[in-house]
Amino acid sequence: MRAATRGALVSAALIMLSRIAGLARDVSVAGVFGQTIYTDSYAAALQVPDLLMFMIAGGVLSSSFIPVYTEYRREQGEAAAAELASVVFTLWMTIAIVSVLLLEVFSAPLVRWVGTPGVGLPGSDWRWADYHRVLTMTRIVLPAQIAFFGGGVLMGMQYVRREFVVPGLGPTIYNLGLIVGCFAGGWMLGPTGVQGLVWGGLIGAFLGNLILQLWAVSRYEPGLRLSFNWRHPGARRVLVMMLPVIFSLSMPLVDTQINRWFAIRYGAAGQATALDRAYRLMMLPVGVLGQGVATSFYATLANLADPSQRPLFKQTLIHGLRQLALGALPITAALIVLRVELVAMLFERGNFARPDTLVVAGVLWLFALGIYAWCGEQLVGRAFYALQDTRTPPWTGSVVTVIFIGLNLLFMALFDGWRGAEARYLGLALATTLSAWLYFGALLVLLRRKIGLLGGRQLAVDILKTLVATGCLTLAISGCRAGLLSLGLQHAWAVGGLSLGLGTVVYVLAALGLGLIEVKSLRGLMGQLRQRLGGRRGDS
Repeated sequence: MRAATRGALVSAALIMLSRIAGLARDVSVAGVFGQTIYTDSYAAALQVPDLLMFMIAGGVLSSSFIPVYTEYRREQGEAAAAELASVVFTLWMTIAIVSVLLLEVFSAPLVRWVGTPGVGLPGSDWRWADYHRVLTMTRIVLPAQIAFFGGGVLMGMQYVRREFVVPGLGPTIYNLGLIVGCFAGGWMLGPTGVQGLVWGGLIGAFLGNLILQLWAVSRYEPGLRLSFNWRHPGARRVLVMMLPVIFSLSMPLVDTQINRWFAIRYGAAGQATALDRAYRLMMLPVGVLGQGVATSFYATLANLADPSQRPLFKQTLIHGLRQLALGALPITAALIVLRVELVAMLFERGNFARPDTLVVAGVLWLFALGIYAWCGEQLVGRAFYALQDTRTPPWTGSVVTVIFIGLNLLFMALFDGWRGAEARYLGLALATTLSAWLYFGALLVLLRRKIGLLGGRQLAVDILKTLVATGCLTLAISGCRAGLLSLGLQHAWAVGGLSLGLGTVVYVLAALGLGLIEVKSLRGLMGQLRQRLGGRRGDS
């Protein structure tokens, strides 16, 4: 578990770098383009490419390639593992190129029904000029999926070897490409220059997700090569394990596409962008915590998949869920209380005004309620994949997806009746959060049925303690915020920063007082660091 925890820290740091770059991208786009039909057009242009990437490229990495590649390295050696990787990489690049070519050919009707479903309809803010803008941007950005497809296999090879640095840099370079494209497009064309985003994303995807990753794996011996040995037994296993992911809709992978579709079809101009921005703010801690822990723990869980290691497998899983609770629950509370200040700090400049802040903040707190569920489902899902069970998570997600669509319709109607048509988009966020909790809970129940009792009593005790400490943080932040506002302090950075600082101190003290294991361990590590520093001073 120590190796997994160290890997989690490395992964979390690199994912944090990527998320900071992504946040800088969102801040840049908000300042340059605001929150209008043009930014909605960029979100719509990602519908077709993202659906392809999430349903296929993510599936091979997370569900099938890593456990088979791990098994080949462990049981048959590096040469056999390299041959497997070569076949899978060649197969995946071929699928990517063919898929992109087909989507380019049929992009016009796909964008009409998937990207801009409200175009030309009465009461919609979408016009045919907007549709043609989205179509052009979709055609530009589609080839980026080739980089994501191939990069998924290359990153998987590095994760198995516990090499996280280069894979972690890929998304950062992609976001930097988007930032450069944002400023270039805005500088040259003003608000209509959103096309610069897709050009920047295309270049960043190839540089960070394919070229850089190819360089990283070129150091391995034996090396990666093109291989069309489609009958390779390991590659066939990867394909068979992957099929449930390809042919079923998993809610956590397509929820953004579904929400965008509803927001574009039924929302006002700018609301699709607001949903995307609030969702990505919520996903910042999910990426750092959930993805960081899940990515690093995955290799450990895969190595403990043998039935003889089952107790340690369960212990490692519960340890990861406890770590997630310790970070996710206080972040949830802080996001809810300081949502207006946070959005104002990040976005309120340039063409992004106060009304835009309130729209994003109004939906952010509903998304934030699902942070722990989003983090937990990533780890529990990978526990299934480590056991080479690639059917349960996607088929469970398929059922939840159907429920999710129904919840979208239900809550959009409820918010429409309660606060008017302008509030429909709030129902989409609430449906997303409820579905995330449903999916996470269902995975836990199904995993318990598969491998027996998980030992969740200690997890429940630690979560209860974490909730108590989070309550202390919430009271501290709320009190400090109210006090500063009553004194006439309106600057978002000052109110948010001071309130969050006080809340963090209170949370750490409360967690120490409650005896949370991870915080006690952190205190021990700090003590060891002080001793080493003191020893070095003494030696000098």
